[in-house]
Amino acid sequence: MGSQKQREQRQVVMLNARMRTEEGWSDVTICNLSPRGAMAKALTPPQKGDFVELRCGSSSIVGHVRWSQGVRFGIRAQDRIDISGMLAEQRDGRKSPGSERGSERRSAAREAIVAKPLPKAVSTEQASRTFARVFEWGALAFVGIAGAGLVAGQVYSVLTAPMAEIHSALNK
Repeated sequence: MGSQKQREQRQVVMLNARMRTEEGWSDVTICNLSPRGAMAKALTPPQKGDFVELRCGSSSIVGHVRWSQGVRFGIRAQDRIDISGMLAEQRDGRKSPGSERGSERRSAAREAIVAKPLPKAVSTEQASRTFARVFEWGALAFVGIAGAGLVAGQVYSVLTAPMAEIHSALNK
């Protein structure tokens, strides 16, 4: 039997959260969490490959959408997720820092968050493809330059003998 990587333990939860994509903010429900990912539901889920940010209270999860099916989708988080901290915050009803301020300040803070672009991350697969293309073109350029050098050397050696005869004939 082949060895298969064990899936991380999932914690079943029902947490209301906000999700930021390139299109803006929307409501989601986080259905389960693991230390490196989450499964959530949204009316308009992001596409596979998109980068998203999930905000639940004062906790934030930034990750890459690994799959999307119907209204459900799964993300792989960039950083480890503090599941116990998120659950404790929900259970205790703690508010995020600054939530006691007036609605004017909250909306200004929300607008500042929306204005900040999502981090541009390149998948490992895309980085590998880019490296392979650069390496392939570099090898092709090296072979072309080496071939041109060999041809130039052959042309030089073929023309050297007649030119030497012409030079000696002119010097007589």
